[in-house]
Amino acid sequence: MSSPTQPARRPTAADAARNGKPADGLIAAQRVAVQGKAAVRVRRGRRPSDFVVRHPTVKMLALSFLILIGVMLIVLRKPAMGEVQRLG
Repeated sequence: MSSPTQPARRPTAADAARNGKPADGLIAAQRVAVQGKAAVRVRRGRRPSDFVVRHPTVKMLALSFLILIGVMLIVLRKPAMGEVQRLG
């Protein structure tokens, strides 16, 4: 309840997260965003791979990202069950 001197505050997404319930307009906004994205995708009718073919730097960036992920998975690998961990 708000005091007479302060206007009522609208609930935010953080308030909804504390209560365990979605905010009033949050689900509707997400639905509109997904439907809008789908409409744009259908209207354009081109595949994302066409963009990558036309821009080789994007292809290099994507491949670099995949290599980075692979290296990090190898570096941060935890020993498998039953594997002897070597110290030193």
